[in-house]
Amino acid sequence: MVKRGIAITKKSIDDFIGLIKSKKSIVITGHKETDADSLFSIVFFDRFVRNVNPDAEIYSCIDEIEQVTEDTAELVKKYSIDVGNAKNLKFKTTPDLMILVDNQLETNYSLMPKGIPLTKNGEVAIDVSCWDHHIISDGEYLSDFRDDTVNSTASIIISRFMAEQNGSYIESLKDDHELCTVGYQAVLVDSGLKESIIVKEDRQAHDFFKQSADLIYLYQLNQNKISEATASVLAKAYDPNSRKNIRDIVTYCYVPRMKEGQTKELAIVANEILRISTSRTESIVVGVIDEGEDKENTLRMSIRSEKPDRKFNAKSIAKIYNGGGDRYKGGAQIGLGILKYSIDIPEFEKLISDEIEFRLLGSELNESGDKLKKKTLVEPTPLEVLVQDREIEGDVPALIGNAMHNYSLRGNNQYITLFANLNIDSENSSEKQLNENDIISLFKIEDIYLKRMDDTTKFKSCKASVVYSLINGEVEPYVVGVVSVKNNENNNGRLDPEEIARNIFRNNSTLEIINMQPNGIKRAVVRIPLPFLQYTTQHQYLHKIIYTEVEERLSKALGDKSNVLVEK
Repeated sequence: MVKRGIAITKKSIDDFIGLIKSKKSIVITGHKETDADSLFSIVFFDRFVRNVNPDAEIYSCIDEIEQVTEDTAELVKKYSIDVGNAKNLKFKTTPDLMILVDNQLETNYSLMPKGIPLTKNGEVAIDVSCWDHHIISDGEYLSDFRDDTVNSTASIIISRFMAEQNGSYIESLKDDHELCTVGYQAVLVDSGLKESIIVKEDRQAHDFFKQSADLIYLYQLNQNKISEATASVLAKAYDPNSRKNIRDIVTYCYVPRMKEGQTKELAIVANEILRISTSRTESIVVGVIDEGEDKENTLRMSIRSEKPDRKFNAKSIAKIYNGGGDRYKGGAQIGLGILKYSIDIPEFEKLISDEIEFRLLGSELNESGDKLKKKTLVEPTPLEVLVQDREIEGDVPALIGNAMHNYSLRGNNQYITLFANLNIDSENSSEKQLNENDIISLFKIEDIYLKRMDDTTKFKSCKASVVYSLINGEVEPYVVGVVSVKNNENNNGRLDPEEIARNIFRNNSTLEIINMQPNGIKRAVVRIPLPFLQYTTQHQYLHKIIYTEVEERLSKALGDKSNVLVEK
């Protein structure tokens, strides 16, 4: 083991500056297989030492970079760094100071260029100033600027300089966009992609680089390197709260509503996450694409694998989501059916996140003993079979009780609307699962309201009733809507229930409608399956998502301001 011969324990940055000024030849080095933390630290001190002692000879040693990315490549290019130069580095003047970063002189780990003076005992015979965050088991080689509670050397540098130099030199870093990008990567990687960084030094560095990252995006925009959309999506890759480590199988990231044509940004995020992930070398990025008003939304997935093997690779992961690709790059596309307007609420993001995770944990890629089992669901009964010649079954009194309290009047009070799953004792949601037999109960609810149109003053102006429900009890889930119009003098037969249903549930290629005319009532029954749900068919947020979705659709179709439905 190479040992440090002269231990220097400096107590302040001013002492460190004094040491630099007293030297003629300074070598700055880190560890083998240079990573983001080591690269940032070396370049930082190279820049700092040249500022403090411009007459000194400066030798910065960089090994082969562990993960070559666009960010590290830009930094290497800017400072003309000779990657891998430690093997053939030649000193004009023998170094009299070594600044060692991100390690503590371990032979098997330290990057030691030839020509560093050593004693007969193999100890380093020059002054060494060590900046590191690692814990050494025997505690023999303590850094001069060391804190083993901090997760990155970059964090130690930022916190110490800001505390003792009033941030004057650190603030100038904000103009060094390439260095700040690598510094941000260093803090994120070495903090282990934690959702919340507790140690104050790490948080301080994280916030500093996060603030700088905003300037980086602006800088790149001004240089026409990236689009505004790309900058916005890239922010997700660097935000720990946007990433999720799924059992060390993959790193997952969700990107909210995007526009058609932005799918290339998903690949950019997938590549970025791949290089900053500390778990396995696979990433899944899911984005919700708003395909436009006349089309259903889709989930798009971009999957990357850096070091694929026969089992874990982008193609095998994509297959879980009915997608494809090769070992390094994969993708999948899943239609969202009815979900057009509810994609912006937090509950939707949670639903999608869980569906993605549960499918992965239920696949052969989950090698743990607690593989998730998918619930066996019955295929839905044909709609015509369900609604014809059937007796009313299910908990009809409970459904009717909810209906008496939870209806809404829309379209200048011309329509009564109701979500049958709604529980009057909760806030717009219920865990009650309805089954297919309950669909007939929806007819009974509408019959009651249609009768009230004639008998109750409050409902005199009503012409139609819309009752809808989430059917997810032991059956492949779907949304069913029942639209009824009483063929009396108030309506004069001018309202078409099928037209109403199509206006409410438009943009769905899987729309299934049948017409009925029992007892002088015109009725249309519509069903929209939710095929993308395999493991989350009874998710805790599913009721709220469906309620939000259909209520928004009702507002657009029946609202007073946007009178989409016009009587013939």
